[in-house]
Amino acid sequence: MLKNEMLISPQKLFPTESFVFIKNDILQYYIEEYKKGGILEKPLVFLFDKNYYILKGHHLTLAAIMAQIKEICVEIVDNKQYSFWNNDENIIDTLRSIGMSTLYDFEAVGGFTYPQYPDYYKK
Repeated sequence: MLKNEMLISPQKLFPTESFVFIKNDILQYYIEEYKKGGILEKPLVFLFDKNYYILKGHHLTLAAIMAQIKEICVEIVDNKQYSFWNNDENIIDTLRSIGMSTLYDFEAVGGFTYPQYPDYYKK
């Protein structure tokens, strides 16, 4: 593993985009790949206020949960290098806009419960 990578439970990664962008065919593809042990892609995540948020790889993360993968390798990126995500207010506004319903959707489809809900999702 590289220094900017780590193993983490996919159930501890929080989405930054609405569940409506999850496509079932892509999700099913990744579930099958996880079951075969053939996933090389890593979700890109960033740390914000003690939680890890998915920048890229929502399908990968949810598929890992559905395939009952305990830990996945993620690449940790510095959100400050991305023009939109380098502003804390943009992060907070995005999480509020997708809201708690997105977390509930991820939980329902993934068959799990987040250990806690960051306040930023609450409107």
